[in-house]
Amino acid sequence: REVEARHKAVRLCEQCIATAKRIDEVDLVEESAIVMWNLGRELACSAHRYRIHKAFQKCAEVLDEVQSLSLVQLRVHLHFEIACCEIAQDLLTKGRSELNRALAIDYTVPQNELSEAVQKQIGDDDPAPYVRKLDASINQQRHLLHWKLNLYEEPTDVADQVMLLLDQVQRQSASAGKLTFNLLTQGYAKLEAALEELTGERLQALTDTFEPPPRVITSEKPLQPFPHQAPAT
Repeated sequence: REVEARHKAVRLCEQCIATAKRIDEVDLVEESAIVMWNLGRELACSAHRYRIHKAFQKCAEVLDEVQSLSLVQLRVHLHFEIACCEIAQDLLTKGRSELNRALAIDYTVPQNELSEAVQKQIGDDDPAPYVRKLDASINQQRHLLHWKLNLYEEPTDVADQVMLLLDQVQRQSASAGKLTFNLLTQGYAKLEAALEELTGERLQALTDTFEPPPRVITSEKPLQPFPHQAPAT
């Protein structure tokens, strides 16, 4: 019942936005968009995403048309959720376009408006991850779509190969247990092979013979920890 009530409320907000746009009431458009987001974000999941797709799309289009500056972060959120809806329907090109629109909006938060705790955490580091917090999720989805839409090139990085396998796993139904197991096994094998390749030389350099510390200390220098052993306390 709650899902149906939220769905009806989102549709009403969509009608309010369209009406407010016709009579040039930008404030009413923005207020209706905020109410729609608060009501519809609970439906932004795989089971109910289709219920809010058209409403969010209309809301984002109107906010872009009126060039709403007070709701730039909401516009980014809307474009990102619309992209997720498009990707869920296998409309990958449209999804990538929505992600590009989200990334093109300047929603940067001034650094002086961040909380004191966040400013201390930033220190001398790059503040970009904090003033544009959504970029990480957007770029992650764009990177995934880049390889899914690339028909003439296969990823050479093991992380990208495993990323595509995990994306296939997420799209499998509950009844496809054997296929899911095979995909996870392939991903694990790729990661294990890459780890062995990275650490192979270091592992070969290790020796199985234990060399005890000297009984008599003949140097004033402090004892150095043995390679690949924890330092003595």
